[in-house]
This record gives sequence, C-alpha cells and structure tokens, in this order.
Amino acid sequence: MSERGEVLKYERILEQAASDIRAGRHLSERQPSKLDPHENMAAIRARGKEMIEAAEAVQLEAQTSLVAIYETAKVRASEAAIAASRKYNIELPVPVDYDEAFAASAGKVLQSCWDADYEDILFDQVFIQVNGAHVAASSAQRNAAYDKLIELDGTRFSVSVPQDIELVQKDGGAGYAFKYADQAENSKHTALLVIEIIVPELGSDQGLMRMGAMDLETFELVANQVLPVNAVQDLYEGLQSTASTGAEMVESAETPSAEKVAEAPSSESAPETEVPVEATGSAIAESGRTHFMPSSLLVSDPQHTIDRLAALPTPYVFQVEAGAITDAGRAARIACLLESTLFDNSKLKLSAGSFVLSSYKGDLENLPKVLSDAILMLEEDGNAPLESYKFSAISKASQRTIEIGTAALEFPGENVAETQTTEIK
Repeated sequence: MSERGEVLKYERILEQAASDIRAGRHLSERQPSKLDPHENMAAIRARGKEMIEAAEAVQLEAQTSLVAIYETAKVRASEAAIAASRKYNIELPVPVDYDEAFAASAGKVLQSCWDADYEDILFDQVFIQVNGAHVAASSAQRNAAYDKLIELDGTRFSVSVPQDIELVQKDGGAGYAFKYADQAENSKHTALLVIEIIVPELGSDQGLMRMGAMDLETFELVANQVLPVNAVQDLYEGLQSTASTGAEMVESAETPSAEKVAEAPSSESAPETEVPVEATGSAIAESGRTHFMPSSLLVSDPQHTIDRLAALPTPYVFQVEAGAITDAGRAARIACLLESTLFDNSKLKLSAGSFVLSSYKGDLENLPKVLSDAILMLEEDGNAPLESYKFSAISKASQRTIEIGTAALEFPGENVAETQTTEIK
C-alpha cells in the first residue's frame, strides 16, 4: 500500500475510534430509565468503560503509526532537499594518462552519437586551450587521435575527416554555419567532435581533457566527457611558441617529419600552430596555488532555477560564457566543469558556441560573442578561500537576467566545507 493509502487507512481508524469513545462515554454516563427501572446500570456502565479503553488503545496505535509515517516522510523530504542541493556537485577523479583517457572518452562519445542517430561523425582536430586561446595540436597527434577513432568506429564507418572545414556566415547574415569541401547536400544530422585539452600554460604535464560532440547545424552539444589527464607533453610536439619579445620563434626539437605531416588529414581552417604571447602563461601559475586541478566543483542553485529553465515549454539553448572572469585560464577551467555537470545532471540544452568561436573563427570579422539563444554567464564572486563564481541566465533577445547561484572550486588540501559530491564518470 502506498504511503498516502496508509495515511488514509489510519485516519479512518482514528475516526472510528473517536466514534467508539463517544459511544462508550454515553454508556458509562447512562442513568436509570423510568421505562425500565430494573435495568442493570452497573453492567451497562462497565461495558461503556471497556469500549472507551479499547477505542483509546486503537487510537494510540493508529496515532503512533501516523507519527512514524510522517517522520519517515519528513526524513525523506530532508534527504531529498540535501540531495537536490548537491545535485550539481562533482568530485574530479584522479588524473589518468592522456592516451588512456582519450580512448575511454572517445568510445563513450561515439556511442552517445550513435544512440542519438548520428551516422556521420566528423573529426577535424585536437585543440590545446591555454589561457583562453585554442591551438591545433601537431599533425602527428592529430593522426594518432584519428587512428584511435577509426579503431573504435570499426565497421560502422561513421567517422570521417571534413576537408577544409571552416565557419562561414549564412546567406543574408542570419547566423553562422560550417562549410567543407566534401559536404553532402543534406548534412543536417551530422556531428562534429569537440576535443580540447585545457592546460594552465604550455609545458604543463596536467590538464582537463574535454571530449564531446556537437550537432553540426545547431552547435548543440550531443555528447560530453571531461577528465583530468596527465602525460600531455607529447601534445606540445611541433607547436611553436612566441618568445616574450614577440619576434623569436622557438620550435620543438621533435617536430614531426615531413612525411608524417603529409599523411595527416587536411584541415586549412585549424588555427596556426603559432601560440600567442598572451597564451604562454596564466595567472593561475602566479596565484600562489600549487594545483591547477581542483578536487571538486560545488554548485549552489537554491531556487532550483536550472530545473525551471529546463522545463520551459520552448527551452533555450544555453552557451556557457566566462569572459567576465579576468584570468582566461581560470575562466576556461570553471566554464568547462560547469558545462560538464549541467550536461550530465540537468536537462538544459547546451551550445558549443564558445568552442566554435574560439577554434574556427578564422578570418571572420565582427563575430558575435554568442551563437545560442541564451547565455549562462559566469562572473567572479570573490568568496575566499574558495575560488568562487556567481552565474546567471541571460536571454539574448530580451537581455533579461535571472540569477541562478554560485559555482566554486575546491582544491586538494584546501577544502573549507563538508560536501557530498558525484564523481565524474
């Protein structure tokens, strides 16, 4: 029987017990009748007392059962409230080597695309994001990633490399779209893989690997995996970094051979491998904090605004933006983790617009900052000792802003609150 059914049952028992008590009192207080002066009043009054005692016993038992039901419901509600308050908290797992993380995440992303009926999945590039700038990995690393994807793809033959993919403005200026040389006339249900490794500075051995996929036409995320990774040094092979003077180019001693580069799938739209001066370091490394990788993300949404936004009759597609955060390295890290937990633990529709604009802008000018209906804007909150940010939802059309809550990072050895989190899978 359901909890509601149990409550109704005991309420009916209490009503009957109350009726029996009233009847028992009537009998226990009965006086001799003139119509029957020889009636045994002692027996009648005794029966009334017995009725009262029996009904009170039933009443006590029913009341005790109801209290137990209400207490259980109260505990459950409290537990549900606590769980809801921790719904978007995540605990980052121990970093694993990049190659291992790539293989595991790629398999999950491809499976998510297949489950969503994407039969054409495009792989263009592996990007390194350092201090807000996206740089294409070397041809050798791109080849290695492509080989692993083809191995996982097997006989489905769903993964392919788009030739000369670029972001272009649609006819009439109504938005932006991807264009590539071998594009089919009807490429509406095509996914583009989103692969980036976020590092605090070039040469870092550790970073956040984001592996996902977006709908090629709408830019909406259809798959997303985020994992801390070690052993990312090989990704720097073949990259060029600009010296502090901006003139001297320092090239890796392990640049891939011309033959290997020639074997790489072509992609003229990928950014040049020259790394901007401002992207060669991050304020993270200068902040006194010894860890780039947080141990957990704590998200507060006290009014359950995220669920309410996701339940709108015509839901928005949100692009996570952190441009208001002064340190681009920190901005990239918190945006990646917030997007990850929202993708996994909410029903919000999310856009990969930030990735598209940073990685594929090419020679386009006057690009908008947002490619989606709405923004989830992250801003610095200053809630020390946590690295804390407040975030809100903004409609691009009306510019209406709804405050949601905060997103804060905890780091190893710096936990300031007892939390319960969900480990990233």
